[in-house]
Amino acid sequence: MAETSNSKKKISYENRVLISLLHSQGLSQRAIAKKVGCSLKGVHYCLKRKKKTGLHSDRPRPKDMKTVRTKKNIKRVMKAITKIPKISARKLAKILKLGRTSTRMILKEDLQLKPYKMVKYQMLSKSTKLKRFERCKELVRRFSGNFENILFTDEKIFTVEQAANTQNTRVWTIKEKRKKLTKVLKV
Repeated sequence: MAETSNSKKKISYENRVLISLLHSQGLSQRAIAKKVGCSLKGVHYCLKRKKKTGLHSDRPRPKDMKTVRTKKNIKRVMKAITKIPKISARKLAKILKLGRTSTRMILKEDLQLKPYKMVKYQMLSKSTKLKRFERCKELVRRFSGNFENILFTDEKIFTVEQAANTQNTRVWTIKEKRKKLTKVLKV
């Protein structure tokens, strides 16, 4: 008899014809499965499909079968992500009433976007550096070596922009735009 696969693999066309032939000869499904070398479940589904369609061949399916990832939904996701680039894929899926996995696949595969974590740091411009240098010189001049009673720390709260949770906030962007993005997100 022909070599076949186990239950995880697809039953070949030749084996489907053989299963149908053995069934018409009166063999039980268990005996057919043993003889052909496939699972009992595979034999059951093969006979069920033959009874329902009358065919042994595969059902016709398009090669690139997309259900939710249509051009319309891709445009909807693109429009929403350009409007709110800091939104999570889960929240975006909820707003657009799409599945989470479908939304993530549209973002990653169709739109070629990647979620980047926001990097938060203080931007020092030339004028800020110059001010700091001048203030340091003033401190040195004012205390002229008597630094025992001064406590220096690097703690300072800068509240220029609204607070962002860097652990949860993601920005969806193309890989090439990441350098531009980090400049924008300097806090």
